[in-house]
Amino acid sequence: MSLGTFSVECNNCGFVNVLDIFPQYYYQRIERKGHCICSQCYTNIYYSIIVYYVPFFSIIEEFECYNGNWLFSEADILLGEGTPTTSTTVFLPNEEEDMIYSSFDNLGKSNIKSTRTDFTETTGVDGMKDIIRKVLIGGNVRDITEFITQRRLSVSYAAMLDLFVNELQGRTDDVQGYSSFVAQDLVQARGVEQILDLWLLGLTKKGLDNIVRDETNLSNYKDSFAVSISETISSLQDKFGPLSGNIILNGKEMELNWNVFSLLCIALGSQTLSIRGSAKSMNGKLFEKLILGSLLTIMGFTYCAAPPSHINRFDKLFWLSNMDENERETDATLIFNGKAISIDIGFIGKGNPEISLDKVTRFNRYKQIAGMGHEMKTIIIVDTVAENSDLFNKANRVDGIVLQMSRNDWSIAFAQAVCDIFSFDHPLCSLHVQELDAYFRSELERININCFIS
Repeated sequence: MSLGTFSVECNNCGFVNVLDIFPQYYYQRIERKGHCICSQCYTNIYYSIIVYYVPFFSIIEEFECYNGNWLFSEADILLGEGTPTTSTTVFLPNEEEDMIYSSFDNLGKSNIKSTRTDFTETTGVDGMKDIIRKVLIGGNVRDITEFITQRRLSVSYAAMLDLFVNELQGRTDDVQGYSSFVAQDLVQARGVEQILDLWLLGLTKKGLDNIVRDETNLSNYKDSFAVSISETISSLQDKFGPLSGNIILNGKEMELNWNVFSLLCIALGSQTLSIRGSAKSMNGKLFEKLILGSLLTIMGFTYCAAPPSHINRFDKLFWLSNMDENERETDATLIFNGKAISIDIGFIGKGNPEISLDKVTRFNRYKQIAGMGHEMKTIIIVDTVAENSDLFNKANRVDGIVLQMSRNDWSIAFAQAVCDIFSFDHPLCSLHVQELDAYFRSELERININCFIS
């Protein structure tokens, strides 16, 4: 019988998965590391928990989760029954294995993954509104977020160098031994621990899925990695000659040679891909909501946290990031007087035309919303459209509207399109470009943007 259960909410679909811990005896310290598959959407959820069991109750010492959210705090007591999902590994006090992650500097750990909360706390409400205002008048959101990402990278690079100097330099002379050591750590690692090990092997989480495919192929990969790096080092030695020197970090010295250089650069390269990828995804989704939520509020629409079940025909309403019954995701939906507009926004430039072209055929022309039929229109907002793109022609064929955020009058064009569809007027439609900055500066003062951050 399970004496302890804990629940994890899947980040992907929101389903609550109940997991169990089976103590072998009381007064036991259990470290549970493993993963379960979400029963709803089959996403892998990795978790780690340390629990002390005493008669009739349990005390949580530490917990962590990746791809899910714990549904308790450290003060909670866990009791219940259920079905086990993975095996339990028991460590008595002072017998806990040290992971490579434990030697990674705290600043490095905090930059492995960055949350929206981290970003908003760094930027502040006024800073966020300043970014929104600049985008609404044609600015590029990446002008701002890029420098925040660069700072994350620099801090993370420094932590990686510190890890090599203080923990890994003794293993760099033997590339095969280095790869075996990291691979063994990876088998035991979960969540952010795993991400650090992947970087050290030249991989990202996506690379693990696409290149290694699964952990059963890890042994072959780490051997191939060692052979490839060793051959590369030999080629570098022949081409450029010997590399020598010393790196001194906070009084600790590390000899610089082609082994150290190659392994460190491989880790830094994967680190860059991972951090840039997560920042691009997180910042894009965050500012899509902030920009649409702010602009629609300014135009007099009322925000709904979820699609309403009952509506008044003449209410001007909108909601964000909804998946309809046909599983077509829309970034925003706004309704008024029996008509609705589906909006798809993305910071997509000339380098991603195929993504933009996909957006024009995504939505229906008629939809039931809260039991009422609505005529549907589509507005697609991208950063820039290439000169030779056929996007505008394709949008015209499905009666859609395409707007480019790189134009300093795009918010005026947006307001005009919305007012034309819904047959009402708004002051934004008649503003001149030179008036936009002061107008949005004033309007954003009264908007609570926190409701759009989730």
